[in-house]
Amino acid sequence: MTITIKKIEDITEAQRLWDLLSPKESIFDTWEFRYIFYKYTRQPIAFYTGYDGDTPIGLLPLQINEQTKQLEFFGGNFMDDNTLFLLPGYESSAELFFSSLPVPTTLSYIAGTNAFTSQLPIIDYHFIAPIDTVTTTDEYLHKLVSSDKRREIQRRARKMLSEHSIVVYTNKLDDLELLFSLNKEQFGEKSTFYYPNRETIYKDLTQAEMFHPALLTIELDGQKAAVFLSLTYKETYIAINGGISASAPKDFHTYTKVAKLEEALQYKAKKYDALTNDCGWKENWGFQKIPQRIYTNVSAE
Repeated sequence: MTITIKKIEDITEAQRLWDLLSPKESIFDTWEFRYIFYKYTRQPIAFYTGYDGDTPIGLLPLQINEQTKQLEFFGGNFMDDNTLFLLPGYESSAELFFSSLPVPTTLSYIAGTNAFTSQLPIIDYHFIAPIDTVTTTDEYLHKLVSSDKRREIQRRARKMLSEHSIVVYTNKLDDLELLFSLNKEQFGEKSTFYYPNRETIYKDLTQAEMFHPALLTIELDGQKAAVFLSLTYKETYIAINGGISASAPKDFHTYTKVAKLEEALQYKAKKYDALTNDCGWKENWGFQKIPQRIYTNVSAE
């Protein structure tokens, strides 16, 4: 079996190959999700495609970042679980795709889906909680969270409800602008919404019906103090982003996590995807850790 690697630069052919080879298991495997992030920059496509004769058998979907002049995964730096798509039976050819890349190249947040990518260094984790066996937040906390942590979470949530007026709204899409401002308030200059086109991208996400977008707005003592955007794909609830008022008490942050978990359960999701970066809570809340890996090649000189 001889595999040849070709670099595809035409966007139409790139989409055809993606549709042919992607398993579409997660939202990051969908062309539609990544294209929303891609279309405002239209970085040059560099889809490294493997062929067995004339048959495409694998795809490493990359683009050239015109600012850094380096390769990155299609869709840019927001993407997690980046995958080398391979047809069954061709897993042993994984290293060939990476060895075909120019030097130097660094690719981050790679899912270990074969022997080669599974041995790459870990740089972070993707956090996913199984919620298909529970129906309430209390049941989830009892099954997946340690007793000490569970009591702390329940105490903080009860304290918010007993000492404050809290109202939860769903699907008030006109609160998207408030999400942007609260995120900037919460994270300052580190907010993702200072990136070029990021607010426009999120507006597009709220219009992507195939991902069932939803906004969760939480009012605290008469003021909207938190807004979160979620998407749902293949019965997985994905907490895409949100923002919390900088003046909200610490216990309110805990309450918002409970509210999002409750929303995921209301949507009958089987998994809760909290994306990457533990943020000091995800592992403690029973989320499973999926390694995100990095590939780097360097010059021998």
